[in-house]
Amino acid sequence: MSKYLNIILFLLVAPITILAQKTDYNGVGRWRTHFPYKDVKQVQEAGEFIFVLPEKGFFTYYQPSGEISVYSKVNGFNDIDVAIMRYIEPLNKMVFVYASGSIDILDLKTQNIQNIPDILRKSILGEKAFYDLQYFDGKAYLSSSMGIIVIDINKLEISDSYQNIGPSGTVVSVYSTMRYNDHLYAGTNKGILRAKAKGSNLSDFQNWQTVKPGLESKLLRVFDGKLYAVNDSVYQNYDDNSGNIWNTIRGNTIKNVVSLELCHNKLIETHWGGFIISKPGGSIDSIRENAVACGILDVNNLLWTGGTGLGFFNIKPNGSYGYFGINGPNSITTNTIAGWNDEVWVTSGGPGFVYGPTFNGAGYYHFKENTWENRPNTPQELLSMYDFTSIAINKATGETWLGSHATGIARFQNGKFVERFDTYNSTLRKQQGLYTIVPGLSLDSKGNLWAANYDVDSCVSVRYSNGKWQSYKLSMNSVGEMVIDDLDQKWMTTPRIGSSGIIVFKEATKGVLQRQRLLMKGKGVGDLPSNRVNALIIDKDNEIWIGSDEGLAVFFNPQRAFDTEEDAQRIIVDQNGVVGYLLGSEAINDMCIDGANRKWVATNNGAFLIEKDGTSVLEHFTTENSPLPSNIIKSVGVNGVSGEVFFGTQNGLISYGGNATDAGDQHGDEVKIYPNPVYETYDGDITIQGLPDYATVKITDVSGRIIYETLSNGGIATWNGKMFNGKRPQTGIYLVISSNKEDKDSRVSKLLFVN
Repeated sequence: MSKYLNIILFLLVAPITILAQKTDYNGVGRWRTHFPYKDVKQVQEAGEFIFVLPEKGFFTYYQPSGEISVYSKVNGFNDIDVAIMRYIEPLNKMVFVYASGSIDILDLKTQNIQNIPDILRKSILGEKAFYDLQYFDGKAYLSSSMGIIVIDINKLEISDSYQNIGPSGTVVSVYSTMRYNDHLYAGTNKGILRAKAKGSNLSDFQNWQTVKPGLESKLLRVFDGKLYAVNDSVYQNYDDNSGNIWNTIRGNTIKNVVSLELCHNKLIETHWGGFIISKPGGSIDSIRENAVACGILDVNNLLWTGGTGLGFFNIKPNGSYGYFGINGPNSITTNTIAGWNDEVWVTSGGPGFVYGPTFNGAGYYHFKENTWENRPNTPQELLSMYDFTSIAINKATGETWLGSHATGIARFQNGKFVERFDTYNSTLRKQQGLYTIVPGLSLDSKGNLWAANYDVDSCVSVRYSNGKWQSYKLSMNSVGEMVIDDLDQKWMTTPRIGSSGIIVFKEATKGVLQRQRLLMKGKGVGDLPSNRVNALIIDKDNEIWIGSDEGLAVFFNPQRAFDTEEDAQRIIVDQNGVVGYLLGSEAINDMCIDGANRKWVATNNGAFLIEKDGTSVLEHFTTENSPLPSNIIKSVGVNGVSGEVFFGTQNGLISYGGNATDAGDQHGDEVKIYPNPVYETYDGDITIQGLPDYATVKITDVSGRIIYETLSNGGIATWNGKMFNGKRPQTGIYLVISSNKEDKDSRVSKLLFVN
């Protein structure tokens, strides 16, 4: 498979400045990733480029201009979990080995991406792990848990593999492979093995001999006529001419070497305390730096490095530093995603296996003006909170509340922390005296904040708009996610209790319930698909959509929630001649609505977009047909202004340009059309934004002849650039005429079409 690289993001940076990189919105139908970049695992020099490997995907720094470019599946690469990357200088190609076994080859001259799927497709018992990649004798040698895999880069194939080369033909994990003089050396979990590089069957274990017994031999490199390696955490070298004697480097037992790289006839040793640069003849330079994970020396003697939490930076010969910060969320973990205006809030924590805290300290991520703002290091009152989960936003003011799965509630105004609520200043209580768990938050029509306080006697608390608190007791105390309908009825999931489903209640007076009802699986008691409900949303028609581990259901009449004869309904659809329940028995993790009242559904099988009335599935994104980094999607939320949909997957955040925005009854300040002009090379959708809800859009030529007509999704309408007859219009000016549902508010905009 061959693809061409599409650079979607670049930034001109100053080489000694810490930068907060912005990731511009790409438009309807486009994807962009939102990965963390503060953890750097590997760095490679490739001509004038520095390739950097963070937790997910990779990025490059172009030294002449300072451009930073971020890459992932969005750009045509086949995966995001890069285990190893290596620049092959004689071929001017980059090799990316993914944790899945897939291999991408990037030709830096042609920008062509080619894939080798052989290992990915191979059924392998046991662990599939990749440790090192070295190029010699015209081939790339991949060291893995399966042995040595030989890759012919030019032919794009696995040309050979050497497995079961351990003593008596046992399987060994090979951590590093290197050609030294006449032998091929393999650093393994049985020590260092070697075999004649030529003239012997390297697949036959009898041709391999143990030259250095051990439990972990890795980072084999040849430098200055010697073979270097880390043997059982001891850094050593070996001279073929002095017998089988391994010398400990510099007479000590350094036990923390994490990287060895050959750079411009120098050996760069990276350990947790810094770097040692060895030169031919034995002289060395040393640089102190804590917690670094890798290091290379470029042609200009700049040392490029990074590490966990350190980001990407360089150290110049004069000792000065250059930092290159790429903006992103703190972590790949997500729990809840909520949008307000043109902003998005994401929480990172969540319950553990037994619904206890996971002690996730990543905090929260706030996306505003295309920049991620992470939890600050102060004040201590906020910093000491962890496992943020639930979110409630006042749609009128933007005041935001974040619930924690251990430490109470945090309140924010204008994006800034204001105060914390826990057992000391509210009616919230600790579960068994340990943790103040708040898995559900919601605001009622009067602006009162309601909180689900899991596993305490008075399991629901409310903070009234006047600042006073009140608590309520229900028939059960295992309460979770919460939504409040237009009648101010409170609906909550019941996590950890497999026989309960949903509880709905309405209060009479302060502290006193008016009525409550448990909704469960079974006719007459709620008729839920399952008692394990993971998601609740209220749509624009005040209908309650329920997502369970066995599919979807809807309460179309929440005003009858306490009527014992009122049950949830499952929507029956006809998909390609097959009649069944909407989404069948898909395990649903989260849901949200977009500006057109359509439902985005996060599942363990990708993301679904459902028509507003549930009659059809409009989209189904998976890792196979989209840049999604994982099919397991834990959370989903929408930016109502742009229509951008954010997916929190188990491999990080990614967003998609949805074609629906929030809208009112009138046009916005400006009707935007993009692209405009539309050139003959453009074959995507044309987006018309700033429309009223459910607007009629007609496209005419200057004589008034209608060539296309459609209705908006919320505030967005799209046109595929073709007339009713399926042909592209001729070059000219076209009018875009839009009007609201009542036909009382109309606009005329112009579009230049070049064909």
